This record gives sequence, structure tokens and C-alpha cells, in this order.
Amino acid sequence: MTIDQIRFKAINLIEDVITLQVNVQNGCYADKAELQVKKARLEGIKTWAIENNQINNIKHFFAANNFGQNRQFVAFEISKFFNN
Repeated sequence: MTIDQIRFKAINLIEDVITLQVNVQNGCYADKAELQVKKARLEGIKTWAIENNQINNIKHFFAANNFGQNRQFVAFEISKFFNN
């Protein structure tokens, strides 16, 4: 896989985590197990992004603010993880 393909899949996983987190907060506990599995992968994404000079692309993804009003707060909370 190329770096672009990996970055694309990483961003898709981040979007999935945001959506699942919103679903769980809204009472859909069926998504809780999937959220825990995908959330655990965020550390690997951060490590990969730092090692491959892609962390700024991930930060720009969050800065683009294309999450919609109901997902914005969750996206902001997850973006803090990548800004440290």
C-alpha cells in the first residue's frame, strides 16, 4: 500500500470512530464494542502518521471542520489526541 492509501484508510477509521462515539453517546450501545476496537487503533494511526510525516495531514483533516453540527464536539475531542 502507498502512503496515500494508508492515510485514506486512517482518515476513514477516524471518521468511523467519530460516528460510533456519537452513536454511543446517543444511546446506541450496540456500537460500543466496535468503538472500543477502533478507538484502540488510533494510537497506531498517530504513531504511523508521525513516522511517515503525515501528522499535519491528519491535523488538516480535523481543521477542515466537515463533521456536521452533531459530530463536531466529538471530532474536536479526538483531534486533541493528535495534537499532543
